[in-house]
Amino acid sequence: MRVLFPTSDGVFKALFGRSGNKDLTISFINSMMGDEFGYIEDIAILHTERDPAPLYTPECFVDVLCVSSNGDIFMLEMQKQLFSGFINRVQVYASSALINQRLPDAIDKLNETREEGRKISTTSYDKLGKVMILAIIEESTTGELSKEPCVSHHITQSIQTGQNIFKCISYTVIQLAKFNTPQEKIKTEREKWLWFMTKAPTTAKNDYHQFIGNDTILQNAYKMLLTTSYTPKELYEMGKADKEFEEHVAKIHEEHEKGKAEGLKEGARQRSIETAKNLLKMNVLTVEQIAEASGLSLEDVRELKEEC
Repeated sequence: MRVLFPTSDGVFKALFGRSGNKDLTISFINSMMGDEFGYIEDIAILHTERDPAPLYTPECFVDVLCVSSNGDIFMLEMQKQLFSGFINRVQVYASSALINQRLPDAIDKLNETREEGRKISTTSYDKLGKVMILAIIEESTTGELSKEPCVSHHITQSIQTGQNIFKCISYTVIQLAKFNTPQEKIKTEREKWLWFMTKAPTTAKNDYHQFIGNDTILQNAYKMLLTTSYTPKELYEMGKADKEFEEHVAKIHEEHEKGKAEGLKEGARQRSIETAKNLLKMNVLTVEQIAEASGLSLEDVRELKEEC
């Protein structure tokens, strides 16, 4: 029996994207969002990336999409690495979810989960649900996000007053690599979930259960990490997805290195051109001497001479 990693694509979707596990999803969301965003009691899982629902256009898939009983939409996006464009992409996802609440098919889907008085129509804006992105990033980040804490919340604020008037969209970014609380000091539900996401697969089963005690949520979460919880076909699909992801990452790195090499080559050529232009302006050396000094071909230098 093997213990799987909760950050792998298939396990993450099994943990938080199945209706039978919605108690895990509710616990995770509440622990990460904090009291300032309100406590959710119930959710409906609308879809995962491989099970698109009418709420979403094909190009806008997140790992798990769910809606709370008060109509707020939660989007869980798991990222092993922070790829270029990720920040912009999650903003597009959030905006799409807000806009698509105006589409008839999406409204019907959302109203299935809402109580009377909270149902929306194509003619009303006052009952639109808030859209909250939970972006979970496994590896270390760079740039502006590197300055943020392990769990950071982001909203739209007024530059002048700091007020949060436009409340429809918010973002919570969870950087797992920044979680470093020692096990003996863990107390809150948030810390327990962060420990689970980072340490559970490498912790002995007996030690794990001794640590979580009677916490049935995290007991059930651990069961979802065991290979015995999945059929051979599901395990095959999970392995295939992880392999495809690794190949995708390798391809991105290869293209990045190729682009960097091409950029360096082009930069060197531009410097050679500038050198040749300066030498031509001095009108002292022959084109042959300038070609030798700059590293350009005779033909290139002659063309530059005509331009000058």
